[in-house]
Amino acid sequence: MAEEVYERKILDRISDAFIKLIAKIFDSIRPGWSERNRSKLDEWRLMFYALNRSPTGIIGLILVIVFVLTGIFGPFIAPYRYNDLLIYKNPGYRFIPPGGTGPGGEIFLLGTDDYGRDMLSLVLYGARTSLVVAILVMIIGAPIGIILGLISGYYGGKIDEVIMRVTDIFLAFPGLILAIGFAATLPDRIKGVLEANPWLQNVLLALFALDPSDAPRLANLLSVIVAIVIVWWPGYTRIVRGNTLSVKENVYVEAARAMGMSSWGIMVKHILPNILAPIIVILTLDIGSVILVEAGLSYLGVGAQPPIADWGRIVYDGSRWLYRGYWWLSLLPGVFILLTVLGFNLLGDSLRDIFDPRTRRSIEFKLKKSKR
Repeated sequence: MAEEVYERKILDRISDAFIKLIAKIFDSIRPGWSERNRSKLDEWRLMFYALNRSPTGIIGLILVIVFVLTGIFGPFIAPYRYNDLLIYKNPGYRFIPPGGTGPGGEIFLLGTDDYGRDMLSLVLYGARTSLVVAILVMIIGAPIGIILGLISGYYGGKIDEVIMRVTDIFLAFPGLILAIGFAATLPDRIKGVLEANPWLQNVLLALFALDPSDAPRLANLLSVIVAIVIVWWPGYTRIVRGNTLSVKENVYVEAARAMGMSSWGIMVKHILPNILAPIIVILTLDIGSVILVEAGLSYLGVGAQPPIADWGRIVYDGSRWLYRGYWWLSLLPGVFILLTVLGFNLLGDSLRDIFDPRTRRSIEFKLKKSKR
């Protein structure tokens, strides 16, 4: 018990230092920002305190941080390139078990596959693919759903009816089936767009850490992103609409409207900040879901194409050799998918409690009581 309290105090000190760093950064940009936003900083501090007292939240945060760092730095620390087919150098590099040694004396911590590719390198590059896909889907899909939900909930009437009926049409189709359909039909069209815009192609190659020779395979990755975006935005529209309907009746919204503020200004400055908590929770949970769906599409053959490293594709390629006893080809990337999705789910569940004002007030009361 004493060790647990000590660990919490350490975490509280780290979170306090982080809040102070944020305050200094904003003060350097806008002098006096921390004084004007002291109550906001106190709320952030209480949120971190609530997270520090949630073991599942800490575990989820650690898993998420590991995934993000792996996605960012994985291609730089990978022992080999994702397309290094060592089997062409020596057939003995094929199917080396985890911890085994290659013909040249190299140690492969996670083994090699049927092409002699280093599994550790594939997993590290696959993390970059999953991270970029998840970020792009959230950046494109979430704002579409949030904006439509704000417009629908704020204006109501015929606008609300049209937006929600279109949303219902998309929600009526099974998400995975709809994503498969779009992912299978879009690559040819997207390939033409990439060929007409070389700069976009170069940016995507850098984002996914791919060789220029794999530029023709970018269309399949982009088709997956577009397909998931098409499937994902309706969920945000319904959630944001419901929250907007309740928030827009508050007194401060009526006061802003009476002062002549524009409808867009009211939605952005008064409604959106007050419904951010559920949006952040859903975003956190959905990142794990997007990674899982993207891996599923690649497993079904409509996502990343070899030699591009993708966790779902690696699992599929390895499944063809399970009957021969090469278990690590599918199990290891599957474990990484499991841990990543679990991390986002644990963190999202904890954030739901952390954003609850009652939780923060109870923590504030306990802190004040302990100081007496």
